[in-house]
Amino acid sequence: MGKSRRKTSTRRRHDIQEDVSSDAFQAQASTRMSQPVTLPIELISMIIDEYALQPGDFVHKEGGLARFARCSRAFQEPAERRLYRNVEYSIGTLVAQKIAAVLRSRAAPYVRNLFIYGYGPAVRRGRSSSRHGVSALPFKSMVGLRRLQLSCAASDENDIGTLINPELFHLLETELPENILLKFVCRRHLLPSNLKFLNRQSTIESLVFRFLPLVGYVEPRNHRPPFTKLIELNTAKMNDAVMSLMEGTNIRSFGAESFYIHPNWSAASRNLCVLDLAFCCIGPSVLPELIACSPGLRLLFFALGDQWLVDQANVFQ
Repeated sequence: MGKSRRKTSTRRRHDIQEDVSSDAFQAQASTRMSQPVTLPIELISMIIDEYALQPGDFVHKEGGLARFARCSRAFQEPAERRLYRNVEYSIGTLVAQKIAAVLRSRAAPYVRNLFIYGYGPAVRRGRSSSRHGVSALPFKSMVGLRRLQLSCAASDENDIGTLINPELFHLLETELPENILLKFVCRRHLLPSNLKFLNRQSTIESLVFRFLPLVGYVEPRNHRPPFTKLIELNTAKMNDAVMSLMEGTNIRSFGAESFYIHPNWSAASRNLCVLDLAFCCIGPSVLPELIACSPGLRLLFFALGDQWLVDQANVFQ
């Protein structure tokens, strides 16, 4: 009788211990399930990088990296870092308004390459919009910007009768952080004053632009530091304004649509490796001097004119 009571008491204590252990296990499991699983940032970055390498524009559109940015807070920062690395900003569109809002909020430091489309002549007072114009872009926060490309409508690129809107260039001069830009591209005709923002960008390595014909005042080089890192320059026409940009540089590649040998050309071209004058007729009498100015020249493009049919015997003597 006594042994039976002891066995019953032992079983009860064992059952109670099992119930307590079961409750503790369920409580721990419930706690683990309630806490979100956090992936290592390295793994998240690898996922984003692998996805971004997939072909097709859909990766960078609304259905691609944008979905990663919205799916969780853990994915937002690395996905937006990739998504806003290259920004295409079409002025006057609803998409531009959305992009500008995100850039102002958090994504401006991620921008490396900025492509602005639809920028043209100055508009009348009250016709521009700060929500989807260039003034909506937070240039002050674009500390990682390396390339800026400005595109206009096809009908505006060759328009030399209407001055380009100076608003963007004023913003670049006053707001863009110093010494971050490596490349600037604009195929619309500009005034030298439009490029004053480059005086604060001694890091510039490549310039592609056109000056308006018969430009007036040319800022002397001693009023600004030389572009010592400039190695590539493409422009429409050789003139004093272009030469002022070349002084003190180490240009390796130069291209122009209209060319003549400037009095200071020999000093500016001594390190040239590539000279692209594919749209310029270079005569037999000019070619030897052109080659002599650039002893390291490796590649030369030029157009043949009728003068080559007259006398070719003494060209390379």
